[in-house]
Amino acid sequence: MMRRYTLIFLGVLLVGVAGAKPFDPRQLPAQAKWFVHADVDQFKKTRLGKFALQQMEPFSKVLKPLELMLKMEFRKDIDGLTLYGTGQGEAEAAVIVHGKFDRKHLTALAKTDEFMVLFGDIKHREHVIHRKEDKEGAHYFCLKMNHTLLMSDGLKTLRGALDVLDGKADHLKPDSIVTKATAGKHPFFLVGLVDFEALGELDADSKVFEKMKSLCFALGEAEDNIQGRLLVQPRDRKTGEQILQIFKGMVAMVQILPEENDTELQKLKQFVEALKFELKESFVTVNWKQPVQAILDDIKLDLAGLLKNREEKD
Repeated sequence: MMRRYTLIFLGVLLVGVAGAKPFDPRQLPAQAKWFVHADVDQFKKTRLGKFALQQMEPFSKVLKPLELMLKMEFRKDIDGLTLYGTGQGEAEAAVIVHGKFDRKHLTALAKTDEFMVLFGDIKHREHVIHRKEDKEGAHYFCLKMNHTLLMSDGLKTLRGALDVLDGKADHLKPDSIVTKATAGKHPFFLVGLVDFEALGELDADSKVFEKMKSLCFALGEAEDNIQGRLLVQPRDRKTGEQILQIFKGMVAMVQILPEENDTELQKLKQFVEALKFELKESFVTVNWKQPVQAILDDIKLDLAGLLKNREEKD
C-alpha cells in the first residue's frame, strides 16, 4: 500500500499543486526517521516546473474521473504533500496531504466499497479514522478539519500523526543536516532526509550506507540553473574521508568508460563532471549545478525520440 502512497506523492508532484509550503518539521513526529517533502508551489514557479506542467497537460484528462469522484481539482485544491516514516515497515509510513477537501462527500465516499471493503470507523478524540481492507491488508484514512488528509497502513502510525498535528505529541526537531542542506538563497522545491543511525541495520547491497549517520538532499532552481545539494553525515572523520573517496571513485569510473557514440553515457559524464565534492564541518557535501536550458533541451530531445518511436510502431 505504501507503494501506492508513493505513487500518489510523485503523481501530485508532476501534475502540480498550488500553495504548497516549505518543509515544516513540526508536522512530523519526533520518531520520524526519514521524510520527503515537495514544495510544488515553488516548483511551479520555475522554468522546469512550467515546462513539466505543459507536458503533463494531456494527463489531466486521465485524472478527471478521479477528480469528479473526489469532488476536487488537484491543481487548485491540494497545497502540500509529505511522505515520512518512523521505521522501515510499510505500516510505519504515512502521507500527509494539505488542501481543500469536501468533508461530507469524502466521508460518504469512505463508506462505499467501490475500491475496498469498509471495516468500520475508529474514534480518536474528535477525529474519525476510516479503516478499509483489500488483498494487501488494512489501510487507514483520516480527514483532519477540512484541510489535512492523512493516510497510513498502520493505525498506530496514523494516530501518532494526528497527535503531533494536534500538539499532543512531540514533533521532529530541526536537524542540523537539513538546515545546512537548505541553507542559502536557493528556493528548493524538494527536500528529503534519511536517518540511517535511527533506522538501524538496513538490508542494503552497498556497504556505503553503513558508514553514514544520515543523508539529506535538496533540489531547486535558481539563477537559470537547476541546483542540487546532497549532505552526508559520516560516523566519524575517517569514514567521512572514505565516503568522499568512494564518491570520487564512482565519478572516475564513469569518466573512463568508452563512449562509442553512446548519447546516454555522454549525458551521464556531463552530469558527474558537474559534481563538486568537499568534506567540511563533519559533512560530506556534494553540490551539482546545470543550466535549466540544457536540461530542457535534453528532455525535449528525449520526448521527440519517444514520439517518433511511437509513430513508427503505429
